[in-house]
Amino acid sequence: MEQTRGNPYNKGMLSKSQYMAYLHCPKAFWLFRKRPELISEPSAHQQSIMQTGHTVGARARDLFPGGSEIPFLPENPGEMARRTRYLIESGCTTIYEAAFIHEGMFAAADILHWDEGSWKLYEVKSSMSLKDSYVLDMALQSWVIEKNGVSLKSVNLINLNRGYTREEELDLGELFKITDLSLRIRPHLIPIEENIERMKVLLENTEPEREIGMHCLSPSECPCHDYCWRTLAGVPVESVFTLTTTRMDEKFELFNKGYVSLMDLPKEGLGKAQLLQVEGKLHIEEENIRNFLAKIETPVIHLDFESFQQALPEYPGIKPFQQIPFQYSLHIEEGDRLVHKEFLADRESDPRRVLAERLIEDIPEEGTILAYNKTFEKSVINRLAARFPDLQPKLTSLSERLYDLMEPFQKRWYYHPEMEGSYSIKKVLPALVPEMEQAYGDLPGVHNGGEASSVWQNLPSVTDPAEVEEIRRGLLEYCRLDTLAMVRILDILRKV
Repeated sequence: MEQTRGNPYNKGMLSKSQYMAYLHCPKAFWLFRKRPELISEPSAHQQSIMQTGHTVGARARDLFPGGSEIPFLPENPGEMARRTRYLIESGCTTIYEAAFIHEGMFAAADILHWDEGSWKLYEVKSSMSLKDSYVLDMALQSWVIEKNGVSLKSVNLINLNRGYTREEELDLGELFKITDLSLRIRPHLIPIEENIERMKVLLENTEPEREIGMHCLSPSECPCHDYCWRTLAGVPVESVFTLTTTRMDEKFELFNKGYVSLMDLPKEGLGKAQLLQVEGKLHIEEENIRNFLAKIETPVIHLDFESFQQALPEYPGIKPFQQIPFQYSLHIEEGDRLVHKEFLADRESDPRRVLAERLIEDIPEEGTILAYNKTFEKSVINRLAARFPDLQPKLTSLSERLYDLMEPFQKRWYYHPEMEGSYSIKKVLPALVPEMEQAYGDLPGVHNGGEASSVWQNLPSVTDPAEVEEIRRGLLEYCRLDTLAMVRILDILRKV
């Protein structure tokens, strides 16, 4: 269900996001309107997505400069529509957030632009793909607008160009891709009026019934999930839906056959990973772990990067949403000595060159470089090598020395029941080294990679030098713990 900036739905007003929710799941729409206390708050990740959408939308306006913006008035959508009408009648040729109401349905257009004697609608999305939901979304917008007597020559999607790589300057014409969806929306215009009437009727009745299904999880988890799954369907936390290495449609097939708890599942036909999870016992394959450890050469270098991504690339050579490293931590085991090295870039400039140079300087020329899920670290180093040809030989050498600490857990050579079927470090660490979970909880400000990325991106907006320094300390301490956690996990494997 689409999240919005606010609720311009007082006095029974319907909205585009509610319409989309109704099409996806009428029950979710009803709960959103009638039982808002059951709706979970957007996660930090969802809030970040919304903020990215606002940032991209604001920059896309530069494709149509000089327009007038309708202020967002969630308590008075009628005033937004009145101001829009006034601008249209006054001869304004570009309106941002143009608002319209028809039959109790409120819709605001990102950009309404007068071109060659007619109006064109532009909807901005921060995605790099065209989704079916965008077509439905834009069909409703155009329907409400044209019902207000504003004829649209075209209905267009503005989204990010996957193939764009920034040069020295940001080229908005290349960054954004404009697609005319006028023909694609036509079939979806026909049922809109009937759907709106059904929405209104639904709100006059009691809570509708609907079984849980894939619609609860796709395209993202519904904010009504806990209520529908836990309260109504009685799905326990450790349910068949947590069964590892199993597609979601297969999990629903098991659930619909009456298998709810993991303990209900018959063991026949289960794979190794599934059986370990269901049995819930400690499982250790000493020989495989011994062979794994034998390949690790000293000194052992534990490496972890922190990175961020931007819809609007800030630096040359970057694509939209490409990961940009800004920090790393190293714990180097040299016999009985444990040496820690770290790097955190200045937010004011491109961090990649200086990070790459420091990485080469800090990592010993011999020994195994360990990462947990090395795919990410390898991709970061390889991108740096491609960006800086003079550093490529040394960076490529580092990439070739990477070894994955995740392997013993991914292959279930070591399985602890508290891992709950997962080999993610978020599950492995508290199972093997429970005291470190408290250490993460005690961190000042940054507790996970998502928070690290978020506070780093927001750092330019912090004006108090003391607060900046506190944020930097929090980032350094969090990244330090990540590689220290790898040291502790390796210690456990050695003790086996």
